[in-house]
Amino acid sequence: MDFTIDVVNGKRPFKNFWNGSGFSPGSLLLYADMQQQMAYAGSIPFHGIQYIRIHYLLDLVRIKHIDTDKPIYQWDVLDKCIDVLIENNLLPFFELMGNPEGYFSDFTDNVQVMKWRDFIFHLGQHFIDRYGISCVVQWYFETWNEPDGSWWKQGEEAFCNYYDACSEGLSMVHTDLKFGGPGTCMGLSSIFKSILAHCDTGVNYFTKKQGTRLDFISIHEKGVQACVEDINPNSLKIVEKEQLLYNYVVANHPRFKGVPFINNECDPQVGWWDTHTWRAKSYHAAIAVKIIHQHIEAFHDRGVSYPLLSNDNGFVGGWGRRTMMARFGLEEDQKAQNEYKISADEFEEDKKRRTFAMIKKPILSVMTMLSLLGNERCSIESSSSFSQPNIGVIATMKHDQQLAVLVYHSNDEIMSSGNEPVNIKILGIPFSEGLLTEYRVEQGFTDPFSLWESEGFPQLPDVSLLGRMRDEAELQAIGKGQQLSISHGELAIETIIPIPSVRIFLFTKQNKEKPPMVEQPITRIFPGLDLEYEDVLIKWPSIDLYSLQTYEVLYRKESSSDFKRINKVDTQCALWLHTRKKGEVGEYRVRAVDFWGNCGDTSVSAREFNG
Repeated sequence: MDFTIDVVNGKRPFKNFWNGSGFSPGSLLLYADMQQQMAYAGSIPFHGIQYIRIHYLLDLVRIKHIDTDKPIYQWDVLDKCIDVLIENNLLPFFELMGNPEGYFSDFTDNVQVMKWRDFIFHLGQHFIDRYGISCVVQWYFETWNEPDGSWWKQGEEAFCNYYDACSEGLSMVHTDLKFGGPGTCMGLSSIFKSILAHCDTGVNYFTKKQGTRLDFISIHEKGVQACVEDINPNSLKIVEKEQLLYNYVVANHPRFKGVPFINNECDPQVGWWDTHTWRAKSYHAAIAVKIIHQHIEAFHDRGVSYPLLSNDNGFVGGWGRRTMMARFGLEEDQKAQNEYKISADEFEEDKKRRTFAMIKKPILSVMTMLSLLGNERCSIESSSSFSQPNIGVIATMKHDQQLAVLVYHSNDEIMSSGNEPVNIKILGIPFSEGLLTEYRVEQGFTDPFSLWESEGFPQLPDVSLLGRMRDEAELQAIGKGQQLSISHGELAIETIIPIPSVRIFLFTKQNKEKPPMVEQPITRIFPGLDLEYEDVLIKWPSIDLYSLQTYEVLYRKESSSDFKRINKVDTQCALWLHTRKKGEVGEYRVRAVDFWGNCGDTSVSAREFNG
C-alpha cells in the first residue's frame, strides 16, 4: 500500500486527545499495586495519559451530622486517593458519584437536593484549598456513571434535579470548573434525551430559569458486548454509534453543536473482568490505535470539538483482563465493581495484596509510542489502487524539528495474520539531515506475554523472568538509528508490516544542545514477589525533549564508589523498577540521553518517598 505525506501543505494543529483511562472503585487507590500502576501511567512522556476516571469516589467521604445545618465533612480517605493521582502527574475525570452515609435516597425531595448542592460546593472548595485553582480548573467534573444502565437507582426527574444541584454547587465555588455528562451507555436512551432537553429548554431547579449549563457531552460506546468467548469487536461501529448520538444533538439541540463531545469509555469490548488473551498482545495495541485514527477522521477532520477519547483499562488484573498491566501475586484478584462496595469506615489498604509484581502490557506501551507524535498533523494521500481500511498512517511534525510517521495494521478479526508491504513518500521535510529511528509493537517486539508463555507461563515468575519481561515491555527500537542526508525535503520509507502491529518512524533534526538535567527523582520500595528481594521504584519529572533516546538510571551500592547504569534497555518513560536484595543500601541518580548520545547532567540523588 502506498502513501504520500505532504509536510508543507495542509498541516493542521494536532493534540493528544486519547489521554484518559479509568477503573472502579476508588478505594483501589489505597492499595500498593494500584499506586504502582498509577506511577507507570503518569510516567508516559508528554502526558500520554493524563485523566483518570473512577466510579464511586464520593463513597470515600464520611459526613457527620448530615441531618443538621452544620454537617462535618471528612475528606481524609478521598484525599489519600486523589493524592495518588496528583503525585503521579495525573488528573481526575471526577464522577460526582456515590452516596455518603447512604443519605441521598430521593432527589425529588427538596431537602436532599439542597444538601447535595451544599455537599458539592464544599467538595469543590476543599479541592481548591488542597490542590489550588490552577490544578482543579483542568479537571472534568461529570455526572453519575451510566444512569441509563443499572448504576442510577432513581428516575429521570431525580437525575435532572441531581444534575442541577451538581452544577450549582460547583458554580458557587468557581465559574471555571467544568461540568457535564450524562455518561450514558445505551445509545439514544430516554435519560440521554431527557438531560439534553433539560439543559437546553428545561427549568433549572435552583435558578427557575430556562436551561442549565452543559460544558461537555459524555457517552460510552464500545466495540462489542461482554462475552466470555473471543467475539470479534467492530471498531468502526463505535464511531458510527457516536455519530448517531452527535447527529441527534445537532438536530434536536443545535445550540449544543459546539459543546465538546467525549467518549470516556471507549474499549474494543465490554467487560473488563472477562479473560481475553488478545488483551495481552499487540492485537489490543493495534486496534486501539485504529480506533483513535477512526475518531480523527470522523470527528476532528469534520470540525467537531472532541477533546477526549478515554479507554477504561485502569483495572488491576491478569494478562487477559482489560488492564494496563498484568499483575502477579499471592492474593487472588477480585472483581472490583459496584457490587463489591464497602462502607467508608472500612476503607484501608489490604496488606495481603502488597506481595505482587506488575508488567506493562502492549496497550500501555503503545501509549508511549502515541505520545511521540507531534503538534501538527500532515496531510496524507493514498495512491493505492485498492482500499485497505486495516492499514492506516498518522504523520506529524513537532516544531519543525521531528517528523513522526505512525503506521498500524489492524484487523478486527482476532485470529487474523499476514503481511502487507507499505511504501511511504514524504515531501517537504524542513531539514536536510537527521536521524531515522523505528519502534515496534508486534509479535516478538515489545511483547512480554510471549516471553512469559515461552518460559512455561509460571503463575509466580521468578526475579530473573520478571526482569526480562519488564525489559521486553519497554518500547523497542529496531537496530540503531540511521543518520540520513536527504535532497529536496524528500524521504522514502519502505517496510513490510504484519498484522497486528504498530510502528513509528521518527526522523529527527540534530540538536547540538545537551539534554536538560533531570530534576529530583524519588524512590519507593515495594516488597515484590520473592522473599529475598525487593522492588525499588524510581521516578522523576519527565523532560520535554523530542530527541530523547532514553533515561539512564544509575545506581551505586553503599559499598561502591562508582555509579553503574541499571536499565539494560532504553526507556522514554520517567520511571524504572529495580529489583535488589533486601537490606541492600544504595543511591540512585538519573540522566537523559538524546539520539546522538549526548548526556544531560546527572540528577541529584533520589530521595525516598514517604507518602
